[in-house]
Amino acid sequence: MLLLRPILVFVGMVFSYIPYLQFVGLAIVMFIYHTLIKNRNEHIQRMETVYKANNWDFPLKKDNSGFLWFILYIISMGTIMVLSNMIMPQVLELSAQELESFVLPQWQVYTFIGCGLMVLISYVLMINRIVKDQWILQESEIRYGVVKDRIINYRDGTFAIILRIVTFNFYEWYLLYVLLRETAYHYFEDGTASDKYTQAIKSSQTIDEQIIDPLEDSYDLLLKELSTIGDEERFSIIFRKVTAMKKEKALLILNRLLQEKRITQKEYSRIEEFI
Repeated sequence: MLLLRPILVFVGMVFSYIPYLQFVGLAIVMFIYHTLIKNRNEHIQRMETVYKANNWDFPLKKDNSGFLWFILYIISMGTIMVLSNMIMPQVLELSAQELESFVLPQWQVYTFIGCGLMVLISYVLMINRIVKDQWILQESEIRYGVVKDRIINYRDGTFAIILRIVTFNFYEWYLLYVLLRETAYHYFEDGTASDKYTQAIKSSQTIDEQIIDPLEDSYDLLLKELSTIGDEERFSIIFRKVTAMKKEKALLILNRLLQEKRITQKEYSRIEEFI
């Protein structure tokens, strides 16, 4: 794994706004994306060996590495920048009257539209591979006790591209900064940044005491724990405890929580997906 310092994001941002040096900024940004995807792949591969050794259910059924969408993102972004550098000198030389009648060739118009759509699609899918997949794996690691803290926050690629447009691309810099920080901290916590992750490989799975407790005892213990924490931690505790139980028992407790209005229907559906 290659863990980059977040300061590199600011270096790339500065170059991106300097005339004739935008390509340097773009190269730095692409290097950061490449590193995030590469680290993501290594993280998943290393944790998969831990899950197989302990006979745990690996949460990612199909591994789409994200490099395909990364390559398409590079090609489409590069094409847009090349065309822009070709067109801008011509436009700047035109007078006000000539500018009114200036029309781009059809092939350039179609290329701009096609590449623009490809930038949107490839970025959304690339961010989902980097963030969503590792968030799902993180939730599973919490369930099996590999890690305790929830470091990687869930972010959707569609929402990310909308924020990029609304904030005139400043959100991209913020997102890259926090992703470098969050993923690095998480890799250190679960040991995949070093060889410590191999310590999680055990001969048999550690069983939470909650799993073998009677239903009433498990429910009472859960309510007792919830009474000692604030609302901001309530969902994470319910998620961790319930998803660690056997499916039948987890659904019974989940239904009871919903009936007693201790969770919302949205929270119920979100937890049910991981049981």
